[in-house]
Formats: sequence, C-alpha cells, structure tokens
Amino acid sequence: MRLNRSGWNRTLTVLLTVFGAGIARGQDRRINGERLDPSAYGPGVVESMDDALARQAEMGEQIQADGRKPEHGTWVIPSIRATYFPHSGQHYVMNKWGDTRMGIRFPGTVTLHGAYFAGQASEGVWAKGVRVVGYRGAEIVQTTEWFTDIGREPKFFEMNLPAVDRVVIESKATIGRAGWYAMDDLAYTPVSGAGRPGDRVVIDFEDGNYDLDLTDTTFRGLTWERGAGEFYNADAMPGPETPDEIRRAQEAANQAGSGPEEQSAVGGGGTTPELLLNFDAVRRGQGSSSSFPPDTDGAIGPNHYVETVNRVFAVYNKSTGAQVQLINLGSFLPGSSGDPRVLFDQHSGRWVVVVSDFSSRIYLAVSSTNDPTGSWFKTNFIVAQGSDAGKWPDYETLGVDARGIYTATFMVGGSNRMTIFAIDKAPLVAPVQSLGTITAFRELVWEGAIQPAHTYGDPGAQYFVSRATSSALRVRRVDPPLTAPTLTDQGFCIIPIHSSPPDAPAMGTTTPLDSVGDRLMMSMFRNGSIWTTHCVGVSGRGAARWYEIDAATNALLQSGTVNHASLHYIFPSIAVNNGGGVVLSFSGSNASTFPSAYYTGRVQSDPVGEMAPVQLLVAGTASQTLIDSFGRNRFGDYSYTNVDPANDQGIWTIQEYGRTTNNWGTWVGSFQIGDCNGNGISDQCDVDCGTPGGICDVAGCGQSEDCNGNIEPDDCETDCNNNDTQDDCDVDGGGSLDCNANGVPDECEPDCNGSGAPDDCDVASASSPDCNGNNIPDECDVNGQGSEDCQLNGVPDECDVESGSEDCIGPPTNCYTAHASPGCDNLLIENCVCAVDPGCCSGNYDSSCVFLANTFCQPCAPGGVPDGIPDECQQPCTIPAECDDGNACTVETCGGGGVCVFTGLTYDGDTECCDPATGNTQLLEDGDPCTHGTCNLQTGTVTQTAFPDGPRPGCGAEDPCSLAACQSAVCVTTPKIYGDVNNDGSVDIFDILCVLDGFAGVFTGCSMNDVDIVPCEAPDGTIDVFDILGVLDAFAGSSGCCP
Repeated sequence: MRLNRSGWNRTLTVLLTVFGAGIARGQDRRINGERLDPSAYGPGVVESMDDALARQAEMGEQIQADGRKPEHGTWVIPSIRATYFPHSGQHYVMNKWGDTRMGIRFPGTVTLHGAYFAGQASEGVWAKGVRVVGYRGAEIVQTTEWFTDIGREPKFFEMNLPAVDRVVIESKATIGRAGWYAMDDLAYTPVSGAGRPGDRVVIDFEDGNYDLDLTDTTFRGLTWERGAGEFYNADAMPGPETPDEIRRAQEAANQAGSGPEEQSAVGGGGTTPELLLNFDAVRRGQGSSSSFPPDTDGAIGPNHYVETVNRVFAVYNKSTGAQVQLINLGSFLPGSSGDPRVLFDQHSGRWVVVVSDFSSRIYLAVSSTNDPTGSWFKTNFIVAQGSDAGKWPDYETLGVDARGIYTATFMVGGSNRMTIFAIDKAPLVAPVQSLGTITAFRELVWEGAIQPAHTYGDPGAQYFVSRATSSALRVRRVDPPLTAPTLTDQGFCIIPIHSSPPDAPAMGTTTPLDSVGDRLMMSMFRNGSIWTTHCVGVSGRGAARWYEIDAATNALLQSGTVNHASLHYIFPSIAVNNGGGVVLSFSGSNASTFPSAYYTGRVQSDPVGEMAPVQLLVAGTASQTLIDSFGRNRFGDYSYTNVDPANDQGIWTIQEYGRTTNNWGTWVGSFQIGDCNGNGISDQCDVDCGTPGGICDVAGCGQSEDCNGNIEPDDCETDCNNNDTQDDCDVDGGGSLDCNANGVPDECEPDCNGSGAPDDCDVASASSPDCNGNNIPDECDVNGQGSEDCQLNGVPDECDVESGSEDCIGPPTNCYTAHASPGCDNLLIENCVCAVDPGCCSGNYDSSCVFLANTFCQPCAPGGVPDGIPDECQQPCTIPAECDDGNACTVETCGGGGVCVFTGLTYDGDTECCDPATGNTQLLEDGDPCTHGTCNLQTGTVTQTAFPDGPRPGCGAEDPCSLAACQSAVCVTTPKIYGDVNNDGSVDIFDILCVLDGFAGVFTGCSMNDVDIVPCEAPDGTIDVFDILGVLDAFAGSSGCCP
C-alpha cells in the first residue's frame, strides 16, 4: 500500500503513540554526557560597564567591522539552507553577493559547450540574464548572446565557445547592482596542442561540500576567480542552517499540500492583553552596527529592560522606556559575533547573555547583580571539540532553571548534528564568579532548534523541546546535579499536523522575507507545563502555532494556530504568567503591508486552544530588502516574550518591524493579562472599566479594588494578617510596621522569641545574637530551629567550635582513603575538598582528593576527625565527675555509652538568666511593657532592649479618646482628639477622606484601628457608616465620646 501525505502522517502519529521515543535512535534512555575540560574555557574576567564603554571608545572605527567588509563576490557551493534549484544531485555553484562579473580559467584551451542555469533564492533577486565572454590569452575571442531563461527549473545555456582558456560570466543586475544565479553541470572539451578534442568533461559539483568556497582554488582543475563586477554590499549575519535531507523532506511535504488539520485554526474567543508601556528600541545603524537581521531578543528585569541584537547591547528604564545604555556587542563581549540571546534569571537575580562567534566558541556573560549597567562576569568556551571538532555553532538557544544555564546549538558540518550544553550556575552567581562544570550532550538528531525552557518554579529537572516531525514534538530533560548531569529523552508529544511556512511577501519588496522554516522559536516551563511556539504553513501563508505540553506525560494539553486571511505571521514568541495569562507576539506582513508587529493572548478561563483577536503592536512604515550573500531577504531570526520578575504578572515582548527603508527597527511592548480570582473578567478589566467602548467596557468590570495600582485585584494578593488590606498597602498606609522594609507586615513574619519584631530585625538591631549568621536569633536557633546545642549553653554547636571548642572526636571516615565513588562520608571534609576540586564530588575520589583532605581540610592532629560537634559532648568518661564542665547552670552526667551527656539546666531558660560561675538567676523581664530582656549565657547578665516604637500589649488601653504607645522604651499615653483619625492634631477634611477611604477598604493615611471609632466604649472592628458619622460629628464640633 502506498500512503499519501495525510495517510503517512496518520500512520506516523499511531507509531509515535505506540512506540514513543523508541522510534528515534532507540532513545528514551539516559545519557551521561561529556564533561568539558576546563582547558577549553576562555579567560574569565569581571568588568564594569564603564570598562566596556572605555574599550568601545578606544576601538573607535574598528567596531564597525562587525559585518561583511566591502569585497567582490566569490564562487561558492551554497550552504544547505541556501541550496535551491540544483540540476543534478545536491550541489551547484553560485555567484555569492550577486557579483555581475565572475571568471573561470581553464588549465588549457577548451571548447566550452555550456551549463545549466537557474535562479538563486527568491525570484526578486534572480539575475535578469547571463552571457559569457570567452578569452584566449588576454584577448576576447567571442561573446555569447544574453541567456534570459532563468527560473526555478534549471535550463541549459548553450555557449559553444571554441578555443578559449578563460571565460567571464556576466549577469544583468536585479537589485542593488547585483543579480544572483545558480550554475550546474558545466560542460567543456579540452583541446590538445595539435588541435584534437579530448573527452567531454562535466563538472557537477557533487564532490564538493556544502558552503565550500571555490574562489582562488583549482577545484576540478579549473581556477575559480574572485568577482570583478558590481555586487551587493551589506552586513548580513549567517542565516540559520538546515540539513539537506530535512529541507528536501519539508519541500516535498509542502508541495503535497496542506492536510485538513492545518487548514483549521481555532481563535478569537480569548482575552485580549492590555497594552501598557511600549516604545521604540534598537534600530539598524545604532551602536556602529548595520548588521541584519537583528535576531530580535530582549528580557525584562526588576528595574530594566535589556535588548541584545546583531550587534548591539542596550538597556532601558523599565518605568519610562528611556534608553540608559547602548554599546556595540563586540565592545561588551569581545570576540563574540552574532545570534545573541539574553534573559533575566529570576532564580539568582542575574542577567545571562550568550553569543556565538560562528567559528568554535560560545561567549557567555553573567551579571554580578540585577543591575545590567553594573559589573559582568565574561568568559567563553570551545564547543568545537570531541565529535564536534571542525564544526561551528549556529542558532544557539538559551534557557535557565534553579541550578543551571542551558544552551543548545546546531553544530554545522560533518554529520549535521545538534549539541546541548548544561552549565552549572552556582559558580557563576557566587560572590566570586567563575565558570564551573559544563557538560555537553552531542550527536543529537537535527531538529531545527532545541529550545531549553525558561523555567519558573523548580520541577527538579530542566526541560527541552524541539520539533521532531510535522506531527510530533520531542521532549527531553536534564537531571541534576549540574556537576554530573544526565540527559533523558522522554519521547514525543503528538501535535496537529503542519507544513513548513513559505517566505513572507511584504510591501515594497519583490523578495519575500526569509521565514527560516518551522523550527521552534522559544519555550518556557510553568506549573507542570511546557509552552512553546513556531511558524507553520496554513493555506500558503505563515501562521503562529502554539502548544501547552504536560511535562510529565508528554501529552498535548492544548494548542492553537493564529492565522489571517492575507497576512503572513512569522517569528512568534510566547510567555505565561503566574495567573495563567498568556501573550503570543509575532511579526506580520503581506504584499500591501510593511513588516509590522502584532500580539494576542488568553487567560486560563478562556476556551481551550483559543487566543484573542490579533492586535497591532506597531505598524511598519517602510519596506525591507536586505539581501544576504545567498540572495535571501533576511528578517528575524527570532523574537522573545517573557514575564516580569517583579510581580510575575506583567509580560513583555520585543518584535522586529520595518522602521525606515531597508532599516529594521525593534519595538518593546508590556502587557497585563490574567484572571487571578477566576471571575471570568481579566484582571485589568476587573479593577478598571477603562474608556467607554474599550476592551474593558464589559459587564462586571471595575468590581475589584486595587489599592497599590499594580493592576491585580486586591483579593488575589497577600493579606497575611487577614485585615482585608493587601500587605504592601497595609505597610504603606501605616496600619502595620515593616522594620526590614520587605513589604510584609511585621506581625506576619517569624518572631521566635516573642520580641514583637521579626527575627531578622532582632538580629540587625543586635538585640539578639546570631553567631552563625543565619538570621535566626541564637536563643531560637538552639530551640529546634536549625542548630544543635549539645552543651545546653544557648550557643549553637558550630559557634562553640568556631569560638574555641575542640572538634576532633568524630566517627571514622573514608575521606582519607581513595575510592571509586564520588565524595566521602564526612560532610565537613567533603565540602572542603570539593570546594577546591569539584571533580572529587562528581568523579572518582582519588589520591589527589585524599591529598586535599590531609593537607587543606584537616584541622585535627593525625587520627582526629571533625564532625561539627564540640568534643566535650563526645568526651569519654567512666564517672559523672569527669563530665563537669565548670558551668554551674548546666547538669552533666556520664551516659550509658561511656561519653558525657548534658541532661538539663538548673533554671527556666524561657523566663530566667543564669550566671555560669555562681548558678545565681534573675528574671529576664522587668515588667516594663516597652522592653524585653535577653540573657548573655556566658556572663549571666540580662540586657533590656526597647521594643520598636508603637502600641504594645500592656502599654495603656487604646480607645478613641487616648493614644497609648511605647516611645523610646517608655509607655506614653496622650489625649486624643475624637475624630482625628490621621493623628495630625486636628479634625479636618483629611480625616473625612481617611474614613471614607477606610470604608472603601483603602488604608493609605490611616490604619483600621485609627478609623474604627464607634462605638466609643469598644469599637466594633468594622468600618461602617457609624464611623463616618462619628468623624463628621467631630468635624462639626460635636464630640459625645471624649470630654
């Protein structure tokens, strides 16, 4: 039985469902990977942005050499993705950069019969015609007529040039004084010195490789000369590559027609995101760079938006969109070239940038803080090694999780395989930054792009997704530790069938925009799901397809295709926030529309698979004709959309558009979308109906409060003390104290010692000791909150050891002997050894590890073993007297195991303080409600420390007529003017506004206790109309409550 295309895809879907990943390379197995030798790492340096800007000033005009220098064309066998119309086999030769005069010299006199000619790339750049000028010596002997039958089908150009030894192929220019063509099966017959013809020779180029430059070589015995005519001059970056067998399969599938699944597209029923701040960003020509395409990428951080494009690094103010920094990428990260990627790692609070050099290395930069205008750690590593030796990295991707940074790249050349690199993040974000373990997983099947997820939360592994076939995506994961990670192929997610998109026509150009195919553009992980997107073909147009995949089962949870009756949508990117709000953004064009940027979205309660009607982000205003050396009109190669780490709600995107003629621009947009309370109304509409007739003018709009103006209903935000006021409004309005300025009311934070202040404030104010620096007061630390106190002296054991207690009576350990397994069984020694040599914890624990244990990690005399416990708690004994430590406040005895055991205290540690020299005790508290006592366990003295100023239990009785509070450790009661709810000494209009705000649930200038004044004797705990009347009466001069 012969299957048609739709039958084959149905069969493939069944096979993938039944057999899973076993179809591809016998996968669904764990791979250990190859650990890169640190000798392959480049130097690692930390430098400020000022250092990089100074370097840019010193380099001056040199940085303009980031693209192609002006030079004539060359003869080249095109790269895989730039191969279009061969006559025989897979290869042909073309005139790179469309040079209009290309010469070939023969080894002797020949009769040139002809060759097959076709167009190169898209029709808009095809040469209008070619002719051949024949030379013998330096003399022109004959010139052919113009051959104009140049198209998709190679046609034979019969030249019939006898007795020539050199020819020049001239072409008629089409665009930018250049015209492209493909030449195959060049046929000639050598002529001997006696004038006798030899055997006919046909050069079919099949013994050459993809992307082989023939210029100045003697390929097949001919001398291939550099061009000498007009040519197209532009700073084009290398386009993403595609192996020949994949490209041909895609072409065959597309020619077979679209199946019914891809013709249909569900959409229109979703919720439209609200567009907030949006602004013009980097454009071609800035930063001394005219490269194209931009490879559009950017990310949002706590205070900035960062953009990386070919070849510019820019920083913007997050609140205003104002540009605060712009630098050439070569100055920011010297040695790098293109395909830049950037993201903000919300796990570590750092920025991450990767860039390829298109040769052998990937360059990496990690910021030292969350400020991208500050210092960065910069390094690089060789990827072209092992089975990837001699290849170069193309279209590298970027993802991050709690433990690692991940990039995957197509290693161009040879077997055309892909490689994943997993980078241990811990050393890169440590106080002293360095490049740690990098593990390579090589020889992975080519699938366009392997996209590591930008991971939110911690699923325990890092997920990757790629397009496997027209009806399946592949899911992989990397499992920790990142010092020795493993890669597992989880198998396939079955998806609706699709075809590869065509190039996109655009207004003002005869050459359509290069869509780069159906590779995945990006991915992210949140709440058990992988989200990803790519461009597909629908009815002969490009469309944006998106997916939500169950990461645990590979099941497709939902998907959708966003298309248009005439527009082509290309280069989509997607993000989902913590409330399930989604934004999908992309570029679009057609023959009557300049390249523009668009967006759509949905919320969790929307119908499955549906997005909102597409909205315009920015309209293109000019045509784009930016032709690369292979004749392609380059656009893209990707875009990026991500979530604001400040609130995990806002979503930002960056897209390319046509700004001015042949000058691309990028545009940044920020959105708010979500339905956090599940009431069927998007959050932005829930808090504000907006303008009449606008997107939020819907039934039920404006029903939720938003006290802090962050476009998130208050009932979705944290109210830790359950007073119906969102926490940061509680703090800003004065209703709650916030001693550590973290936006959380003090009463909601841990207060282990009952001091009335959060533990970290106790430590910061020195009212409680914190010997081990863990932000837990020592008196709580030893009371079940993290540390042991074997001596019962109120001091954590690790502090006892650091302050002088011996620690050498630990159990026997294998840390001092070599063994085949990683690490050793004493955590203290192991941590010390592996800090010096991480390989001791990921590979064999060999003699070098033993040397470190004995030399650098041994605080004891030979035979002693540290274990973090003071020796006095492990002291051997035979009678109780041998265990007396001289502390009159503790009780010791000789335990049944023959070691000293501390059995208790002679006093109540919760209420008393004991002098270890005498055993005398005194109470911790002196009865003052405005102070609390702490005990110095070494001296037995009590120190009284003031509570933070404010109301305290036991300090007076607060009522509408009096105000009682601690002030500088003294309880002070002052008369209060009835109705003066904002405590400014008078009853005025501001008090009326305060009580009205309180009635509406907003506490900005007054707390709830201030506003609740009725009834006089005992306020009822609610803000109601009687409280409003009470303030109005007081404003009118009537106060029935207070004398």
